[in-house]
Amino acid sequence: VSTRLANAMLFSGLGLFFAGILFGYTRLPSVIVWGIPSALVVAGFVFGECNGQLSKFVQRCSWLGDSSYSLYLLHVLLIDITMMLATSVYPRFGSEFGVGAAFIILLVFNIAVAAVSYSCVERRMVSALQTLAKARLSRLMGVKQVGTN
Repeated sequence: VSTRLANAMLFSGLGLFFAGILFGYTRLPSVIVWGIPSALVVAGFVFGECNGQLSKFVQRCSWLGDSSYSLYLLHVLLIDITMMLATSVYPRFGSEFGVGAAFIILLVFNIAVAAVSYSCVERRMVSALQTLAKARLSRLMGVKQVGTN
């Protein structure tokens, strides 16, 4: 896919998201207001990357992709905890700060916790499990590991 088509997909998807904001997300089926724009944005980024066209901003944000599984596992719990803490500390949190401010706070908190979880837990656990799997596979295949007696 050409770079021009990749950019067209990306900007079309973003435009459709913006159109959903303008016209309201409840007026059309969710596959139209969320599914199609999401597919276009992802396809635009993927094909753009395949063509060697990746902005510095996207390159700098690639760590978000690394921590995405931690975010997936933790987001529901983190949202509940954040909202409970915010409303217990400041009972009028939702009404005074509004939905937008609550969204920003939740977004930043969730991303920060997921990044720390990835760095401190997930990455180390994956490394340890890979080492264990390699050792077991070597034993099963009868291969002597380097550095063992």
